[in-house]
Amino acid sequence: AYSLGLRQMGNVLIYDLGGGTFDVSIVNLSEQLMEVKASHGDVELGGSDFDWMICEKARAVFLELHGIDLGLDPLAWVRLMRAAEAAKIKLSTAALAQIAEEFIAQKNGVALHLQMQITRTEFEAMIRPKIEQSLSSVRKALEMASLTAADLQRVILVGGATYTPLVSQMLEQELQIVPQSWIDPSTVVAVGASIEAANLAGQSIGPRMVDITPHSLGISSLNEHGLLKNFILIRRNTLIPCSASQIG
Repeated sequence: AYSLGLRQMGNVLIYDLGGGTFDVSIVNLSEQLMEVKASHGDVELGGSDFDWMICEKARAVFLELHGIDLGLDPLAWVRLMRAAEAAKIKLSTAALAQIAEEFIAQKNGVALHLQMQITRTEFEAMIRPKIEQSLSSVRKALEMASLTAADLQRVILVGGATYTPLVSQMLEQELQIVPQSWIDPSTVVAVGASIEAANLAGQSIGPRMVDITPHSLGISSLNEHGLLKNFILIRRNTLIPCSASQIG
């Protein structure tokens, strides 16, 4: 999506922090080709981690006030997760967010309400280690592509969790490049997928993509002694489409 009408070619870093996973890719752009040079990430890192941290804070506050653990009540926890996500979204533009859930629990027949506030400063202190964790993947991807931050021409933000201001701030500090997000990070993947689909269907809309597999692929099997053995058939960062086979 960002390549359309692009005159500045070169290396681009794609920082994709979604709700449940994180990926970073190094892409080289030319007039006719878009080549993925390296990809790295964390399948267990995402914006839902930010929600969970807010939930844990609210849980601790409620436990201290009322002696009730909201984490033990599935319905209360679902309500809390929804409220935490709303607070996270508000903190992308505001300095303070309120969490107010009425009748979330009861004690001795008396209804209890959750009322608390969280500041952006508190929120950023909580999530900073997670963002630093993502920057480790950024460094690894650059290393795999045999590049440094100075070799990058652009940094692009993808995924709803990148609305959090601290994400772009820490990424800019790390790479000394202002990240771009002028195409909606929540929809840019869908836009890019439609462009690639059109290219594959024979329409010449943008550069052709040369992609790689971001993870090593293979199988695991048990031998006659019950021991597990792993067989890697396709190594990470192999150009796709590709195939591999092994006998024995």
